[in-house]
Amino acid sequence: MIYKYYDEDTLQPVTDRTLKFATIEDLNDPFECLAVIESREMRPEDVPLILDELGLLEGYTGPLDQKLLEELAQKFNENSKGLIAQTGHNFSSILNQISVRKQVDSALAYGILSFSTNPKSGLMWSHYCNKHKGYVLGFDKDHDFFRGGEEKPLGLGRLNPVDYREKRIEIGNKEDQGSFLEIMHRKSDDWAYEHEIRMVMPLKYCKSISPSLHVLEYPKEALKRVIFGFYCPPNTVDEIKTCLSESKVEYLRAVPSSVSFDMELMPEEEFFRDQDSYLKASRDELKPIIDRLRSELSQP
Repeated sequence: MIYKYYDEDTLQPVTDRTLKFATIEDLNDPFECLAVIESREMRPEDVPLILDELGLLEGYTGPLDQKLLEELAQKFNENSKGLIAQTGHNFSSILNQISVRKQVDSALAYGILSFSTNPKSGLMWSHYCNKHKGYVLGFDKDHDFFRGGEEKPLGLGRLNPVDYREKRIEIGNKEDQGSFLEIMHRKSDDWAYEHEIRMVMPLKYCKSISPSLHVLEYPKEALKRVIFGFYCPPNTVDEIKTCLSESKVEYLRAVPSSVSFDMELMPEEEFFRDQDSYLKASRDELKPIIDRLRSELSQP
């Protein structure tokens, strides 16, 4: 089973039965698909991409003067040498890496769909489900939908686990010469708690809603579970159940453990039954105490 975390306001995966494929610009890790590239001096043809990355070309569509590009490239290189001398950090190198990534992203036009193999991560519930107010969808990872096909080579359109490492892939390093797909799946081990497994898909197979929104409809039989967050609002629960009334899915609730920092999953009907029983027992147990306090407070 693989799982997708959502906040309580994102209901399109249920109402439209679609999954969003994010572009690199949508992702929350600035190191996504960013390989280490051997440092070189900036060239005039690199400058427009750098200026665009810095937001300096916003609203400008005209051509750039070649002499100006040459002067800017020279200035970048001079500033870079000064920064390296002061800080040891090659700023122009990271900008070059970002510009290369943007060129590859633009040329190949692919999207990334991320899942987790762990539905009980407290951090994930907090970060991606708006403090446990959202929900998680559980899918059958062996369904044909996640297996790609012969028309999608190189492992595209199928599930591959993220490779968590301390070091980034270096283009030009013979010991760690990553392929395109390996670069797409290398992340810092700081993210290992997410237990991510992802699908990389050419956007031509998706439905483009806007330049930044690309979705793909999934078969309803691929969805097996819905896990509601501990604080998921009742109206969200009701809307999801209404949308999936004709689907055979298991409804669960993610509940904080009473003895550890783990999240525990329990059937949705048990959650409400146990909660109601607890509240009733608490009211019955606390009533005499509250009545006594009221009596004491009312006395002069």
